[in-house]
Amino acid sequence: MLTVAVFILIHWFGTEPASPNVPTFSYEEAAELAEEIYSAGAITQAVRNLPIESSLLAKMISEIERILNKTTDYPGCELYYLHARVTGKYPILGYGNQIIGGVYLNKGEVWKVGQTCNGEDGRYPSDVYYKNTGQNIILTDANLEYIPISTGYYKEILILEKLIIYTYPIWSGHQELLKPPGCKIFR
Repeated sequence: MLTVAVFILIHWFGTEPASPNVPTFSYEEAAELAEEIYSAGAITQAVRNLPIESSLLAKMISEIERILNKTTDYPGCELYYLHARVTGKYPILGYGNQIIGGVYLNKGEVWKVGQTCNGEDGRYPSDVYYKNTGQNIILTDANLEYIPISTGYYKEILILEKLIIYTYPIWSGHQELLKPPGCKIFR
């Protein structure tokens, strides 16, 4: 019991340095892979070599295949991050409007990865990035910063979004999370 408590305290109040055996995956690698998939119009072998759990990899591949089969594709979409503006505890979102926990983020760390074809004002018209009235939580531009990361065609941005979300534990330093805390589901 004491071991469990110590483990929780270590992971709740601080982060341990990454082990040299922890795989890495950067935004640049994700962007190259998304472009490769988009250009080929099919899943490439490089996707199958991503260092993520096999069940999550299969789910991601299935979702990317659905994206590739969409007939709609148009320019003017963007991938964005919502970065923490201030260091502190942020909610971990679950399906619907559930808050399933909390995570400590340093200023500049990614809380959410998303995509839009309407720009920041179209996606978040009042600078309110998250609102849960039942638990009296509102995250605005005082808490989070909208950072456009990439622009491109709809399908290409959707593929890149999938790759970035599914590899979040690898590139974020938050191996304890499966996806960005502000992403309710893997999309």
